[in-house]
Formats: sequence, structure tokens, C-alpha cells
Amino acid sequence: MSLCQDAIELMTDNVLFCLRVNVC
Repeated sequence: MSLCQDAIELMTDNVLFCLRVNVC
């Protein structure tokens, strides 16, 4: 998921969502 990687770099709330769904 590119969104996950982008979220991690931006350190936005999306990163938490990705971690919670274990997609990253």
C-alpha cells in the first residue's frame, strides 16, 4: 500500500490507521 508508506513519511494520522489494520 503506497498510502501506508506515504503516511509513515508524513507521520499523519493515516500511519496509525495503517498500523492498526496491520497493512504496513
